[in-house]
Parts: sequence; C-alpha cells; structure tokens
Amino acid sequence: MHATVCDNRQKRSEHILPWRLMRKWIWGLCLIIFLLCFFHCCEEQISIPFHKDLSDVLQKLEPMHIFLSVIGEKNVPRLLNTLKSLLYYQNRVRHDREGCLISIRNATVLPCSRNRTTVSRRTIHLHLLADEETRGSLYSNLSQWKLQNFTWTIYPTEEHLDKVKWIPNNHSDGNSALLRLTLTTILPEFVHKVITLDVGMLLNDDIEELWNHFYHFRSEQILAYAWDQKSNSSVRVKRDAPVIPAYRCNGGPGLQHLQRMRLINWEALWHGTLETILEKQNHLTEGEQEVMRTIILQNSDLYYKLPCEWNVQTYSGTASECCQVIWPLHYPDQVDCWTKHAHNIPFQPVKLVHSDLHLNPSEANWTSNSSESYNGFEQKLTTSELRNRYVQTYNKLLDIELACFT
Repeated sequence: MHATVCDNRQKRSEHILPWRLMRKWIWGLCLIIFLLCFFHCCEEQISIPFHKDLSDVLQKLEPMHIFLSVIGEKNVPRLLNTLKSLLYYQNRVRHDREGCLISIRNATVLPCSRNRTTVSRRTIHLHLLADEETRGSLYSNLSQWKLQNFTWTIYPTEEHLDKVKWIPNNHSDGNSALLRLTLTTILPEFVHKVITLDVGMLLNDDIEELWNHFYHFRSEQILAYAWDQKSNSSVRVKRDAPVIPAYRCNGGPGLQHLQRMRLINWEALWHGTLETILEKQNHLTEGEQEVMRTIILQNSDLYYKLPCEWNVQTYSGTASECCQVIWPLHYPDQVDCWTKHAHNIPFQPVKLVHSDLHLNPSEANWTSNSSESYNGFEQKLTTSELRNRYVQTYNKLLDIELACFT
C-alpha cells in the first residue's frame, strides 16, 4: 500500500516538473523580449551621458541656502523687504490680487515676454543670525508668513560671539559681520553652499541665477564676490578684466562653498590671514571684508568674480562709473530674454542693489522723485538716479502685503 502511494507521487512529480521548467522558460523569454523593446524605445534617451543627466536633476533638487545677520529690531522690516524682493522676482507673487505688483509710472519695461507659469519652486532655507532683542520680532513676523518651499532657522548671536569678539575691529558692522568668517562652523554640515546677503539689499532678478554661479566654479574655487566700486578706475568697467583692482572685492552679496572650505581647513586659513594683518596694524578697519580680501589676493585661485550687476552699490558718487547699469521695470513673470537684446545695449540691467547703509531710505534722507522714470536703454544711470529708483522700489515693496506672496 505504501509503495503504491509513493509510486503515484513520483509519477505526478515527473508530470509536473516539465511544466515548471517550461513556465520558467516562458517567463524568461518574456523578460528578454520586454528588455529588448525597452532599450529599443529608449535608445535616444540612453545616448545622453548619464552623469550630466544626474547632475542636472541633483542641481534642481538641491535647496538654496541664504544667510543674513539681523541685529536690532529696526532691521526686521528691512529684512522683510529684502525677502519680498527675493520672492517677487521668483514669481512667487499673486497676479490676481490688487496691489501685489510693482508699477512705476512711465517706466521703461524690460522687453521680454511674460509667462505666469514660470515660477521657481526650489526650496529656500533661510539662515538668520539674530541677537536677543531681535529674535522675538523676527520669529513673530516669519511665523505668520505662510510660504511654500520656504523654511528658516534662527541662530542666537550670543552663542557664537566667542569666535570673534577677541578680534580688534573698528568697523561699524561690529562682531556680527565678523561672524561671516565662521559660517563653516555656525551652519550645519549638511549645508554645502550658501549665499550671504545684507538686510536692505533689493533683488531685481531671480536669485536662482545668482545661486547658479556655484555651478560655474572651478574645482578649487570657494568664494565669489563682486569688485568694490570706490573709484572710476577703467579696469572696473571691463567685465573680462582679469586683475583684481586695488580696492579689491566687496563683501556684500557673496557665495561661500562651505563644503570645500571645510575640506581645506578654512578656520586655519582665515585665522592665519588675520594674524598677518594684525602684525602690520593694530586692528581691522573694514571688518571681515579685510580678511576676505587678503585671502583672495594671496590665493587668487580660490576666487570667482561675480558680475558687478549682482552688487550695484549706491554709497559712492563714482559707483555708477565702476558698474554701468540701467534699471528697466521687470515684471516677475517675464522670461529672461536679455541675451537677445544685449548686443544692442552697452549696459547691463540691475540684478541686485546694495544700499551700503545701516539706515532705511527715510532715515538716510534719500528721497524719491516719482516724476523720474529713466526711459530708454541708451544711457546708464547716475548714482543719484540709482538711489532714487532704489527708494521708489523700496517703498513699493513696503506697500505690498505679505499675503501677496506664495
């Protein structure tokens, strides 16, 4: 009886085994046919170099980190205005709500087409260094501003002052500016790159274009600044001039590649440079800029030159000679078409204006003449005209409600 059962099982097993083998063979054949069809259909796509494709994707996903120091409660409205200009020219503003767009009577408009779907959605993370007096107001204002893809962190200034308060420094910006030398230690390790801005700066273009200069860095470059605008030296007007001028670089908007700075032991580099400076003089006269400039002069391979239109300065009467610009009205949803017109126009449009003041325009007695519109592209703006347009734009942004931004 047992032998019969075993014999029947063996026969069933012999019958099932060929079918299992055939089923595996059929599945294998189907898989081969599928893969052949897939690679045939995707032949054009896979011919694109994979590393370039991956790099483009990673760049689009990479969050944009921006650092500002906000010392004193009076600087909170100035910070908010800077952020408004930043969001405005990313087209993160409502077009269906009255009072959300800037208009200037009879102004020349940038001759580019408009596309409301052109909106930057790259995540922005704001890193704010603030003192105890300022943090409450800062937190209150930012908390009520509901923005998409926008996050922020506040760092207490007093937790980091020991890093720089021992440095003899006569610059009016004090220790808060010196702390820019220490961003490799203030900001978390996961922050690989950062844009540094000042409160009171106004954007006139998408800040993502400024961020994208990181992708033009050579492998050894770690710092990017525009040249200072203190004289009418002709070398400054030439955009391709290779020589760093006597007045060197301005520490306004800047790019710091923190990942590379950490790798080359940035802390040791700036400390050593500072010691060299203090051996020749008793104190710093221009704060952290003095240290940055010396590092750049001694290690020019670390430096990437930003175009001057990303740091248009207004404090000097000769600044407009150093960086010759125009300021057409630029709608937030305009597609960048400047390259189509640039060959006919000798001047660049303003991208960022640096007021270089610790005061807002009203405190500085800068007034706006609303009748001036600066029509045309044929003539560069004077410093007086730049200040006038700055005040116009600053006041327009003040009037735009936070609810206008998305």
